[in-house]
Amino acid sequence: MKNSKYDELQNRVNKELQKEKDKEVRKNALNIIRERHEDLSEIIDKEKLKKEYKQIKKYCLNNLERLKKKAFKNLRENECKIYEVSSKDALNLISQIMEGNHLVKSKTNVSKELNLVEELNNEGIDVIETDLGDRLVQLAGIYPAHPVLPSLCISNEEAYELLTGKHLPPESEISIDETVKIARSGLREKILEASVALTGANVITADEGFIGLIENEGNQRLITSLAKKHIIITSIDKIVRDAQDAITIMKTASFFGLGIKTAGYFSFISGPSKTGDIESTISYGMHGPEEVHVIFINNNRSEILNSEFKDILMCCSCGNCVNYCPIFEQIGGNTFGGLMPGGRGVLFTLFAKGEETAFTKGINLCATCGACTEACPGDIDIAKLIMKARKKISRNQLIIPRHREILESINKFNNPFNEQQTQRINWINNHEEIETFSNKNSETLLFIGCMSSFRTKNQAMSTFKLLKLLNIDFDYLGSKEPCCGGILYRLGYKEEFKDKIIENTKILNNYKRIILLCPGCYSTFKKFYSGGLEGVEIKHIIELLPEDSQLNSLKTKKVITYHDPCHLTRELEVINPPRITLNKIADFKEMKFNGINSRCCGAGGGVMSAFPKLSQATAATRIDDTKSIKNLEYILTSCPFCEKNLKRGKDSVDSDIKIMSIQEFIINLRENQE
Repeated sequence: MKNSKYDELQNRVNKELQKEKDKEVRKNALNIIRERHEDLSEIIDKEKLKKEYKQIKKYCLNNLERLKKKAFKNLRENECKIYEVSSKDALNLISQIMEGNHLVKSKTNVSKELNLVEELNNEGIDVIETDLGDRLVQLAGIYPAHPVLPSLCISNEEAYELLTGKHLPPESEISIDETVKIARSGLREKILEASVALTGANVITADEGFIGLIENEGNQRLITSLAKKHIIITSIDKIVRDAQDAITIMKTASFFGLGIKTAGYFSFISGPSKTGDIESTISYGMHGPEEVHVIFINNNRSEILNSEFKDILMCCSCGNCVNYCPIFEQIGGNTFGGLMPGGRGVLFTLFAKGEETAFTKGINLCATCGACTEACPGDIDIAKLIMKARKKISRNQLIIPRHREILESINKFNNPFNEQQTQRINWINNHEEIETFSNKNSETLLFIGCMSSFRTKNQAMSTFKLLKLLNIDFDYLGSKEPCCGGILYRLGYKEEFKDKIIENTKILNNYKRIILLCPGCYSTFKKFYSGGLEGVEIKHIIELLPEDSQLNSLKTKKVITYHDPCHLTRELEVINPPRITLNKIADFKEMKFNGINSRCCGAGGGVMSAFPKLSQATAATRIDDTKSIKNLEYILTSCPFCEKNLKRGKDSVDSDIKIMSIQEFIINLRENQE
């Protein structure tokens, strides 16, 4: 059964990869949002906004019980009816509140947790989405393409046909403005028919008892003003201290989600519509609703709040995590996400729907590249939480077969490739050369790593030669070199990873400096071996290059660019060293999305081994980022995994660009000059 779940997921992934139009539309839309962020960088201080947002959310989550009591008290004083119920009870409650069988609704993520539209439809209630994107998705009967851009993959012509039920005649054209007017007219009729409106809440303030809403279209203002009853379905993690906190969060969601200064409308609702103009007596239901019902859904949020996954609740539902997610860009959120798209979505699905659903919704599709964390205003380390979640799932045997093979291979052979350790040195033509290259008495160790030892062997040899060129004395363990164990951690085998650290530390502690060429190994040593390797200097080979003057004589006019490995760049912020060297020796041009904002090649997190076509497609997209560089000959990198996967990506797009490590490029340049 477990393997069949994996096979089903693999098939869904490969099916999504074949939807070229959807992929292209997603890519273009996400690029627009990224460019908007860049355009606003001089107007909006992103880091300041993130800092303010994080302070607010951390305080509110740490004091949630007290704020909840205060919010409930003030909402009731504002004549709102308050409920804290289960998902099932929420649906029953909505049915009881209903008048008639028409309900108009605006965008709300919490409603997706309840499968609200389908469940109410089954009860005979006609639910109409009033956000245009959600309405198009509803009419098309498809999964939302994005948290805030749900109709991302629907063209103008398709939108027209969905809204009118008519096909556009051949050769005829219709403008987007005309299509929007058609949508507006149709939705107005539905809105006027309904007595009940349902919305979510972006924020709820404890001090004032306000419900805060963000929108661009004006539909929320319309439905919450015209309906007789207003139902708000929300969750306790939306509660903040006061209106000032609320405005900061609403600004944050606007900027990070869509790359705009502010949304079209910020609205605060404190209760039912009222008037006191006759004899100074309050009467409810003047122009707006006469009843406001606020339904709070917990759906395991209390459990999340008291767990190691607490940071999931730092989310403001802006969707910026998927704006930068390389996997979402390839396959969208229906296959990767669950209750909401992307890594954060699949994490929440784990708690709301269970481990098996989280597995089938792609807990193993995350490349653990960290782009989402960099994009997130709450700095939610989604990759770290994904790895913890994988541990949780692996205990219940929900394991991808190839990932199990990796564990078994490391246990048996000390490498993930099912090869004898004696094969680890086969990248050296003459094994006796080890004695020539390395010095067993050196206090510096060169740690090659599994990928370069068994797969990208040219990177291992060029690193050997480069260290010799730089006159750096080093030892090499040869066939006794162990696996660093980092892949065990990323796949969720935490206990086995701990054992590997203890085992390896006994060997590595004999050195004062360790030089690595794999960013995965480098990150693992830096983050997890630090306690056991206290006093040992850990360096990536690329960090040694700018210090050395021996490279100054190397020069070529070849046009080159550099792909930043995620572990090296986002995790450890090694950004400038390769650029210093490459600017010295060649005509260096930056590729699109570089440095800390680099786009992942798709090799990490076990994706390349378990979902090879997805990994290759992600690499092909990365190759595409170099199109604007004229006369480009080389894409260089400083990661064996990136080198291998970028070459796979290049093969799928039939490119003439050469891909290699910086070390190999330098050695080739040196040997050609001699």
